[in-house]
Amino acid sequence: MLRAVGCDWVLLGHSDRRNNLGETDKLISDKVRKALDAGMGVTLTIGELPNQRRWGLALPTLRKQLGAAVKVIKPEEWHRIVVAYEPVWAVGEGATPCSPQEAQR
Repeated sequence: MLRAVGCDWVLLGHSDRRNNLGETDKLISDKVRKALDAGMGVTLTIGELPNQRRWGLALPTLRKQLGAAVKVIKPEEWHRIVVAYEPVWAVGEGATPCSPQEAQR
């Protein structure tokens, strides 16, 4: 349907859909596969919640989110994938950005 109206790229995995609508890593990876099969590019958004960061679960969370999608992406399709890191704790009013050192780990 998106291709029919001229869309070439789709944003999947946004934190609002994960956290407010309950979209799972499995559902998002299924959508990634469908978008790629339709010839679209995918911007895959990953990011952790404030409590996940505080409890030292940021990297395991990101690995889990990205890992589900990696399983459905063929090596020759990576040129049609953009991974966007959007930590929920750093977005919106009152958010605190991380240090450059933390961003580079």
